[in-house]
Amino acid sequence: MINGFYKVFFYLFANVPLFFFASLNYPGEPLGAATISLTIVMILGFLILQFSAQSNSETSAKPFVATEPDTSKIFNYFIVYLFPFVLPENQIAAAISLIVLLIVVGYFYIETDLIFLNPMLYLFGYKVYKIYFEKEELTENEEFQSAWLIASKLEKNMEVKELSKELYLGL
Repeated sequence: MINGFYKVFFYLFANVPLFFFASLNYPGEPLGAATISLTIVMILGFLILQFSAQSNSETSAKPFVATEPDTSKIFNYFIVYLFPFVLPENQIAAAISLIVLLIVVGYFYIETDLIFLNPMLYLFGYKVYKIYFEKEELTENEEFQSAWLIASKLEKNMEVKELSKELYLGL
């Protein structure tokens, strides 16, 4: 199972445009400052995650079979980015609306495979692949183990860093 930290992180990272657009609606106000701060923290967090994974984790070359990323579904996520444009003028109502939206969408986003349909990864030059590789411990019915690979390009026998048992970063 993918570490809960990564699920929440990638969900919030996917919402960076939402936070940015919300901050534009409330310049100089607490809600605007909070959302722009969250935008900056999430971008810095991704850069730190990328740097630390490249410098601190052990690399391995795992032979795998990958499927091409399904980028057609990514456009379904853009509807969430329209939300700041219809927020009420009252900051308290807007903050409550934004929190409720994040919780409801977040629950379904985190509990499904939508976790890596992340437009921000694409903006940073990454694609997400569903990969299959031979299991280290074989069971009767399953020969292959599935995982997610975040990589800027896909190559056979590429070096990968394991972020969790189901999440790898390609180098």
